Amino acid sequence: MPKAKRWYTITPQYVFGEGLLSAAKAVFKEKGIEHVGNSYHSLDEKEFSGYLTNAMAAKPDVLLLLNFSIQSSDTLRQAVSFGMKKNMTIVMAWASGLEQFESLGADLCQDVYFGAQYWHAINSPFNKEFVKLVNTTLKEDPNYSLAGSYVCTKIVLDAIAKANSVDPKAVIAAMEGMKYEGLTGVEEIRKGDHQVIKNYYLLKGKGKAVMRNKNDYADIVSSGKSFLPLEKTLCKMV
Repeated sequence: MPKAKRWYTITPQYVFGEGLLSAAKAVFKEKGIEHVGNSYHSLDEKEFSGYLTNAMAAKPDVLLLLNFSIQSSDTLRQAVSFGMKKNMTIVMAWASGLEQFESLGADLCQDVYFGAQYWHAINSPFNKEFVKLVNTTLKEDPNYSLAGSYVCTKIVLDAIAKANSVDPKAVIAAMEGMKYEGLTGVEEIRKGDHQVIKNYYLLKGKGKAVMRNKNDYADIVSSGKSFLPLEKTLCKMV
């Protein structure tokens, strides 16, 4: 949407939100986007109507939600109830995946964009194997919480096997720089800061009429890796 030049942000006022806002501003500057306003809210906020009213007054092309979990769900519900989907595009920068879609429902999610660490429809060899395993054993599709726990445990066990030791220092050394077939494809644990270099996904919510099954809430419309070079992260391992 190259013509979407006016963006408004709603941001939780703590480290997570500030990090996303800082990254968003950098992208705005790079893409020539006008940041027409921002509303901060506290970590315990539940009522977002005032912030949404401010957003509507700014007449943005895009409303970017930088909050997470229950707060992002509540913000989206209230935005849709205000009819904001009719006048602007809504983007939730960091969704918690299938469990959040299930709680919101297809009607709220339709035509909204969501950033996601994981989606069960990722077309990678290991994810296909993982989804089949979960379908067979649990009779359901894996959500982000299950997938994250599974792959983190697998990585540690693989590192223990590689190190032939359970000594923490040996296991850490085995994990640093380790490349492996992950749920998003080939992933890497960067040695300098232990950042996992992997794909992140942009999803677009689907309407009920085009859902192929009960969990087909969204299509993957884009994916990619967006990480600062190690020398720019200011992160030093001690």
